[in-house]
Amino acid sequence: MEDTVCIVAGGGNGLGRAAALELADHGARVVVNDLGSEVDGTGSDASVPEAVAREIREAGGEAMAHHGDVSDFGDADDLVSDTVAEYGRVDFVCNFAGILRDCISYKLSEDDWREVIETNLTGQFAPLQASAKHWREASEERYDFDRQRSYLAVSAGAARGSLGQASYAAAKAGVLGMVRTVSN
Repeated sequence: MEDTVCIVAGGGNGLGRAAALELADHGARVVVNDLGSEVDGTGSDASVPEAVAREIREAGGEAMAHHGDVSDFGDADDLVSDTVAEYGRVDFVCNFAGILRDCISYKLSEDDWREVIETNLTGQFAPLQASAKHWREASEERYDFDRQRSYLAVSAGAARGSLGQASYAAAKAGVLGMVRTVSN
């Protein structure tokens, strides 16, 4: 991973945090993106991604924090452009951003449905689109065809269906369909 620039969306906690630390441990320059919200998506704390970036730097790695909402297309574009401004390019994006609001389907509120879909599905597509634009422009402008570029969209076993997780399961199944479509 030496000389690789990696964005880790949802890198402030859980599996995203673990991935950010592991990538850095293998020599990647890491951009830790996170809103610093609770598991249900409430709240926001810019110190969360900064703490992970600081931990990477203190261990001798290179990292920067990015506090932005990957389900917002403007924030996703900013994430990629800020990474390019700092490190010159983006090589790899892994996206662990997501929220969970378990509720049996007949009690699930419209707001909870929309927020889970927005975060877990749109939050995968917006940074994928932003990074794909960057990669397309880089290949056209610099003829940079030899560099490997990857996008890892994280889904879940709930995509097959899970009691009390209609919105989460729908979003995660949507991620699978999206990835299969854009990778063709």
